[in-house]
Amino acid sequence: PTLTATSLPITCAHTMVIASDWIVPVESPAISKGFLVIQDGVIAHVSDRLPDCYENCPLVRLVGGAIVPGLINAHCHLELSDIDPCLIAPANDTGHGSMVGWLNQVMARKKSIANSGVDIEEIKRKAILSGLEESWKFGTRWIIDNITAPWSADWCESWQAKFSDALKSDKLSTLVAQGRLFVQPCVELVDVTQSRLTETVEFAQRTESTLKGMSLGASANVCHTPIGLAPHAPYTASKRLVEYALRCVSSSGGILSMHLAESLEELDYADRRQGPFKQWISPWIDAEHASQIGGIQEHLQLLCTSPKSLIAHGNYLGDRQIELLSSHPHQVAIVYCPRTHQHFRHIEHPARRIVKGQIPLFLG
Repeated sequence: PTLTATSLPITCAHTMVIASDWIVPVESPAISKGFLVIQDGVIAHVSDRLPDCYENCPLVRLVGGAIVPGLINAHCHLELSDIDPCLIAPANDTGHGSMVGWLNQVMARKKSIANSGVDIEEIKRKAILSGLEESWKFGTRWIIDNITAPWSADWCESWQAKFSDALKSDKLSTLVAQGRLFVQPCVELVDVTQSRLTETVEFAQRTESTLKGMSLGASANVCHTPIGLAPHAPYTASKRLVEYALRCVSSSGGILSMHLAESLEELDYADRRQGPFKQWISPWIDAEHASQIGGIQEHLQLLCTSPKSLIAHGNYLGDRQIELLSSHPHQVAIVYCPRTHQHFRHIEHPARRIVKGQIPLFLG
């Protein structure tokens, strides 16, 4: 909360003044050569002038940068944070990066790890901790993370406990009174076969039960409930599965997140049942799932009935689809992932048309 300079009694022992080249409040224009006053862990004053009552308080001068609110990463996969170097998406017939080619590399990597006999849980734990550390370093304070089994909230909580130990100097505790990086887990759901459906739904139920139990005590500092659900994509999550997820999040208040309109290959398969995805998915998809595959417009109509939906990527949303979403701005947001978009060499993202349609646009 932003308070006026006279709202709180001035006690310099609990007050710090930060002078910065730039302060970006977001709710108002950026401030050049500004002052931000923190008093008892609360922002007490922000402007380009320091009131007289704070002149004798400790001052920290930050040069060559800007103070901004903590960033929100609205779509990520922390468990892939250990992929180095990155997996290059091979070019397809159109010259864009092939999603199918990239997914083949991801699956080959997972198979290689599984066959190596190493502890998969430990590998995932280290990858997630690496992702949390990198996120914190670059200013992220809230993450919406797609998770798959195995996963444990304890991994995130242990990172937070370790990090908090590094914030014990007086100055840092004043500057970072709430030194946390919050994680909103979204369980990835897949139903290409009945056994895969059962596996992902049971994992979601166990995760939700565990997090609810943690939130009753003092241990859940990082992972937030209710959990979100993430039917993966049109080629791996049927309309039936999306409807199930919608019922769950509508009753719990959780977020629903789905990869949608991410690639031309996806559109080819979801809307016309052709292209590289058809050949890629045919060996391991059952007839029941295949009969329930929905087109992009059908999935959008379903997502518009959710209290809170995120469309991850949306690189190839057309005018008709943007028009539909513009009539549900309080229910659906689109998450634009610029570096992923660049990696796959997609056409220009429809971000300008999305904003013009007054649809919330987040970054991932």
